[in-house]
Amino acid sequence: MLTEDAEWIKDVKLEALPPIYRQAAEVLGSVEQAIKLHAAFGGLQVYFHKLDDLLRQQRDQLIKKEYQELTGTMPVSKIYPHLALKYNLTSMWIRQIVDHREDDPQQGLFDTE
Repeated sequence: MLTEDAEWIKDVKLEALPPIYRQAAEVLGSVEQAIKLHAAFGGLQVYFHKLDDLLRQQRDQLIKKEYQELTGTMPVSKIYPHLALKYNLTSMWIRQIVDHREDDPQQGLFDTE
């Protein structure tokens, strides 16, 4: 392939790239990374699924873990606002996350989310 191990790739300027690759280079941090993206997916139609559910699950696990760690060091009434500020959520939402039980068969029966 033309781009594999080519030393001259380092000399390609951002302005020389087509707009979509220019945007990729800006997001990925370099022209070389955009060209690597092209090497992996060039000519293919690629769809990136949203990661909202995965990221929300990860965030909620962190909140629950941190809540457990903080319960011994500060009053619960201060933990909710602390976590709300840290994760840019409301105290009520933090409370719902912390109180959610994964193993509760009734949980989620009537959720609209």
